[in-house]
Amino acid sequence: INKNDELARRAIVVSNHSAVSGPVIMMLFFPMKFIPWGAHPMTERYRNRFHYLYTVTYRMKMGYGRCKAFIFALPLATLSPLVYRWASLIPTYQDMRLLKTFKMSAKRLEQDCPIMVFPEDSSHGYHDYLDRFDAGFVLFSKYYYRKHGEDLPVYAVYYDRAKNTII
Repeated sequence: INKNDELARRAIVVSNHSAVSGPVIMMLFFPMKFIPWGAHPMTERYRNRFHYLYTVTYRMKMGYGRCKAFIFALPLATLSPLVYRWASLIPTYQDMRLLKTFKMSAKRLEQDCPIMVFPEDSSHGYHDYLDRFDAGFVLFSKYYYRKHGEDLPVYAVYYDRAKNTII
């Protein structure tokens, strides 16, 4: 459901993560190609991907037991590089390398590809409604304005799993 007349190509799209289904659904059904931001361990070697999936995604955020987390993390850690390369995922960092994220994002925006960010604070698991989020996309918007003099539109998008709808 699009409540805007038209979506700008140079924009930031902010969406809920909706457990692990949000990014997948957005990649498959969003009405235009976008470049997602993602956790940097998922762009690194197998050991880092597996550890992030097993420990952070499935154990901490989704509350899976050890066996179930292992069963889900093992194949996804193997296949994720293919999906992430296809999606042109931009790794995000929480240190000085964040500037690298900003530069890569600006380059993609210059190619008229919107950036999609899943900024929810999921340190205590995924929630249906965002109550807190990381403000990295706001910092990026300020960075882009300083460098390019363009104020990027920010679109809020919500994936409703119960209704299987993107709003």
